[in-house]
Amino acid sequence: MAALLAAPAPASAAVVYSNFGAGDSFNSSSAWILSGPTAAIGTVFQVAASFVPASDVYLDSIEVALRNVAGGDSVNVRITEDDSGLPDPTFLDEETVLAPDATEIVTANFSGSLQLSAGSTYWVWLFAPGDGDSSWHENDQGLLGLAQSITSDATPAFSYQDGEGYLTPAFRVNGTLVPEPSSSALLLLASLTLLRRRRDCRP
Repeated sequence: MAALLAAPAPASAAVVYSNFGAGDSFNSSSAWILSGPTAAIGTVFQVAASFVPASDVYLDSIEVALRNVAGGDSVNVRITEDDSGLPDPTFLDEETVLAPDATEIVTANFSGSLQLSAGSTYWVWLFAPGDGDSSWHENDQGLLGLAQSITSDATPAFSYQDGEGYLTPAFRVNGTLVPEPSSSALLLLASLTLLRRRRDCRP
């Protein structure tokens, strides 16, 4: 009976974070480079942006404003924890999307099983594998701050950039709120626990 009373309230979808403007606007003329280990540019560019969930959620999807410039159109969308103000190189999960020829918002769908904790910092980290050369477009809300890795291979070496002109790339994180037991169920469980304690205390 206790298990029945503790049944969680129905789960609900939530926007965990978004820096898109009204009508999903973003900066269509300015973007951060994403280039792979064998791209013609000759340097590996990786970019990450942070967010902090206000509630405990299961990660459902991440939306990013992308465009393919040259080479392969695959882009790996990663979610990782914070490591002293930078992305942890051991990412938690990863999905692959295809960057379109014309800039648009692309969705990376996750399994919905990864739980993100309220108040913790996470990073959305984009990496172009192979010879990919794509652009992750900036937000148009004036929000600054991102981590960028510029290396000769795929091993990341992030540094934080928050000076003038370092506009955060545009993204949105969607999730499902972790359900909590309803208040009435909690009250009933508390009553049952109290009754049991009283029964156990009788001589």
